[in-house]
Amino acid sequence: MAVVRTVIVTISPMLSDILVTLLGDHTTLEVVATFDTRHNLEESLRAIVPDVILIGLGRNESDEIGHSCSTLLPTAKVIAFSNDGRNAFVHINAQRTVLLDVSAQMLTTTVLRV
Repeated sequence: MAVVRTVIVTISPMLSDILVTLLGDHTTLEVVATFDTRHNLEESLRAIVPDVILIGLGRNESDEIGHSCSTLLPTAKVIAFSNDGRNAFVHINAQRTVLLDVSAQMLTTTVLRV
């Protein structure tokens, strides 16, 4: 099983724990960094080069940060979660997919998709 290098950005500890546990049941997930702020995020991501970036959005924030991270690291899967954690915005290879009322199965399939 391949190791999925993951970065977690501005996601609450509770949601972060849920995501790590959920994904860890299906793949070898290595959380290589966790950021509570987005200060110097681009620089940090360039240095880390993760496979997956999980980002928590602020209230009423668009998922533009997902597009920015996807442009910065085109090989990474970027998943931005709405403030309430119900919806996810997936950016993979310059493609954007919206997952409304995201389920555990949808999330797992998205992260494991080649």
